Amino acid sequence: YMAQVPLMPYLTKELGAESSAAYGALQTVFSAFQLVGGLLSGPFVDRYGGRALLAVSFLASFASYLTTATATSMAALYASRLFTLAQHAVLAARTIVTAATGDEDRARLLGYVGVAYGVGFAAGPAIGGVLSQVSLRFAAHVAAFGSLAAWGAVVLLVPADTGKQAGQGTAGSSSSSAPAKPGLRQSLGVLRVREVRLLLGGKLLIGLAGGMLQAVFSLLLQRTYGLTSKQNGLVLSYVGVATMVCQVTLVGPAQRRLRPRTAGLGCAALMAAGYLALGVSRQLPVLMASLLPIAAGGVVLATLNTAQLTQAVPSHVAGSVLALDMALGSGVRMLTPGLATGLFEAAGSLAVGCVAAGLMLLLILADVVGLASPALDGVGAGRQATGEGDETKKSQ
Repeated sequence: YMAQVPLMPYLTKELGAESSAAYGALQTVFSAFQLVGGLLSGPFVDRYGGRALLAVSFLASFASYLTTATATSMAALYASRLFTLAQHAVLAARTIVTAATGDEDRARLLGYVGVAYGVGFAAGPAIGGVLSQVSLRFAAHVAAFGSLAAWGAVVLLVPADTGKQAGQGTAGSSSSSAPAKPGLRQSLGVLRVREVRLLLGGKLLIGLAGGMLQAVFSLLLQRTYGLTSKQNGLVLSYVGVATMVCQVTLVGPAQRRLRPRTAGLGCAALMAAGYLALGVSRQLPVLMASLLPIAAGGVVLATLNTAQLTQAVPSHVAGSVLALDMALGSGVRMLTPGLATGLFEAAGSLAVGCVAAGLMLLLILADVVGLASPALDGVGAGRQATGEGDETKKSQ
């Protein structure tokens, strides 16, 4: 996926879409399919487990990337996004880790998932930039057949019960002691938990800020700094390396040494400063320096917030709350491309950076008044008091 991201502005232009609005619309379509698919994936992963969703996701990736590689019009490029309804490998990976860990280790081990994806985030854009020297579509061809190979590895090498929560059996099995398999309505019931609502509210504001930058970042590098597709990919790889290093070095210490709410608010302030610096930057070294606090705060916030969401609900609906988290991100990315490209066209990166910084400051205010929070103290205490956490550990 990341091998193709820096190439999309150039591919859409090759297919006749000159405006940034067309590039933004492509991202919106992708996010719309991800939103719908994310909501459906929650009940699916709670019923069938992470391995099944992982296999489906790689097949969907193969179909999407192959369609991208062979697209000869913008209509075909839009059609390639249809397959992303089932493209939820991140959710599958998080569900597998959640099923295999206790509350005290979950944030650290979910961080390893972030590291794994950080490697792809770092290497992918640089690889895509190099492959673009063959053609703009070559990276999509490589990604398609790489996804097919990954599907084969899941089917052949991953045990059948991987990523199933305690009490999950095979499809069609029944157990009087197992929780009922949730459907979509039951999965949405996790929103009745106040901690879930506060954490998702925080994730909404974090996602709006990050989504705005993500929506225009490749355009910003292309138009403001005049970078080629290869240089664009190298800058995105720098972001990936920075994110991965921050994931490895900061998440564990932040979890051990700081209260979650303190860490969350500190990261929000750090990100606000980074977004503001990015907005006023007019030189590439300054831009790259401004990305460091955004990466550092972002990875700590994302890992803590995601881990706390799984701690706030019973284990048999952990997949559902993770799916809601992913669907929220997709919904945000539906909104941000149009907003961000409009701001970028009107006032450049200054407007985008200032609005993103304002959203992070709004998150701090929302935490103070109790409307949303990046991270909370004492999440899941009531659930653990009932013994649900102990039963999960015994079954594991």
